[in-house]
Amino acid sequence: MDRFNGGEHNLYGGSKKINKDNIVDIKSNIKIDSNKDDNNILLDSSIQRVMKKNRDLQKQLNQLVEENTNLKNNNTKLERQVSKLRNRN
Repeated sequence: MDRFNGGEHNLYGGSKKINKDNIVDIKSNIKIDSNKDDNNILLDSSIQRVMKKNRDLQKQLNQLVEENTNLKNNNTKLERQVSKLRNRN
């Protein structure tokens, strides 16, 4: 019954002690760049260009898909006509 001698902290197999000397302050290690606004402007403009290109490519893709479906429909119509003409002869 040694596990009950330490109170609640040691009840379920012991407790871990946190060594506060090993804790590192993350905020002190982060360096803030003064040119952050300039980078954001450049990033924003490049993102806008990429998004515009993406929209253009999506429009082209939609047009090509529509054209493809139209061609498939025309192909099936022509195949039906050919099969009808073959059946007549």
